Amino acid sequence: MIDPKLIRENPDLVRNAIELKGSDCDLDAVLAADSEWRTAIVLAETLRATQKAANNAMAALPKGSPEFIAKVQEMRTVSAQVKEADAKLKDLETRVHTLMLTVPNIPHDSVPIGRTPDENVVFSTHGDPGSASAHAKPHWEIPGFEGHWCGLSVLRWRRCASCAFAAPVFPR
Repeated sequence: MIDPKLIRENPDLVRNAIELKGSDCDLDAVLAADSEWRTAIVLAETLRATQKAANNAMAALPKGSPEFIAKVQEMRTVSAQVKEADAKLKDLETRVHTLMLTVPNIPHDSVPIGRTPDENVVFSTHGDPGSASAHAKPHWEIPGFEGHWCGLSVLRWRRCASCAFAAPVFPR
């Protein structure tokens, strides 16, 4: 995912990348959602500050006084607004994240532009691609990964399995 700051500060660069890649990303929708999300953050933080100030003012008042009861009512109202703003903020954050994932990466300047496989440039190859042996097997049919390769095991699966969560591979 591209840095949102880059998208905000250089939308033309991102638009060019979208055009070069032939993506159907709507950058204007991404920018509008990002702006709405940032505005919602400010609103939610302002409401939290109001709630904290009302809470501090309420703590200084004597309990049972009319001012205290008025502050309790104010706290309930502000608390409901904060919950509503937080729910809206979470929805907007999810929406912005989803839209940001549609923005393609910016290609490097050295990358040639090709829309079809025929237009792509091959920089290098290793070996002759058409010289595979008639007896060549695909990688999933090569023995040894199941533990049978001339009677030897290429990988020590029991040892690998004993190291849970590390996911290492121990070759023989």
